[in-house]
Amino acid sequence: MNSPEVPYKLSIIGYWSDPEEPPEWSRGLPDPRDLRGEWDGAKRHKVLSHLRRGKVFRTFMGLSQCRICGESLGCQELTDGQWAWPGGLEHYVEKHAVRLPEEFLEVSQDSKPYVPEWLNDLESELFLEGEHGSVMPADTDRESVWFVDDTAWLDWVAANTPARPANYPVSLEEAQLISQGLSHETWQARIEEVMGRWRLQVSYERVSGTIYLQKCPGRVLECRLLSLRVPDRNNILDASRANSIAKGYDGSWGAARILGVHPEAWYVWIKHPDGEWPESEQVNELLQGAPQLGWVTSHPDGATSFITPQTDEHCWRWLLICEQEHSKQRWNHDGRSEDRCS
Repeated sequence: MNSPEVPYKLSIIGYWSDPEEPPEWSRGLPDPRDLRGEWDGAKRHKVLSHLRRGKVFRTFMGLSQCRICGESLGCQELTDGQWAWPGGLEHYVEKHAVRLPEEFLEVSQDSKPYVPEWLNDLESELFLEGEHGSVMPADTDRESVWFVDDTAWLDWVAANTPARPANYPVSLEEAQLISQGLSHETWQARIEEVMGRWRLQVSYERVSGTIYLQKCPGRVLECRLLSLRVPDRNNILDASRANSIAKGYDGSWGAARILGVHPEAWYVWIKHPDGEWPESEQVNELLQGAPQLGWVTSHPDGATSFITPQTDEHCWRWLLICEQEHSKQRWNHDGRSEDRCS
């Protein structure tokens, strides 16, 4: 099958919030309990039939579990060429009467729905899951003919579930000032109040996306924006200034320093609180072979090191905060290193 010039958009539905996830990682996904309701029996039967005849287009490693009863569900996503959904969605509809968007219901009521020609030749792709719901294809060289978009799902969820603001949220005006302070020429974040929560419109160059966030304190909002933010290319730090900033974060968790500079990248060392900084000879030896971005090494004394793109002050401070949290989780009672989740 020839790849289209513009990939086909699949509006994905049926994903839920993680009860263990901190609020700053929210995308506006719902608790399925908030969507339970009455169903017309005949309509639900047609919806279930439509969900079951979808074609598998994406497969993941491991099984998901029902957020309501804990039953083990599948590891695949299906599509009808217009909508997409996880294989376990039929369980939520059949066993827990979870409601779905009206636009999807209309399509599912057709006993002979339209099937686009490109869907007939579609082959399933294996995807790997990362942190905070991120996913990437196992075969990075394969060009997909589709892309998934959850905007319609997030919009419908916001209109059909209760808002749950956190204690002591900042005002909309304060939230907008925070987003304006982090925005720059090529990356902008705009906030508006919609249905009792904040809708974030994040734009980077020509690409934009929308997420929802419950009203929250300013620090939580700032963390969420920083997790999405792209560095300002016009204000990249030099290594000496970055290390000066890093000293202000030293503490019982350890410390971070830039020990080597590549073109457009830094070699960062995260030291155990009782450890020592490496000698320059050791650093030079480790840097031989042109390590790649994202490359992480664990060292015998519990330290870790990695290559990261050079960045601006906002994103550098965010990286340091993340490393603090990683390190607090990494050191056990004996002060020994545990495996790093990355």
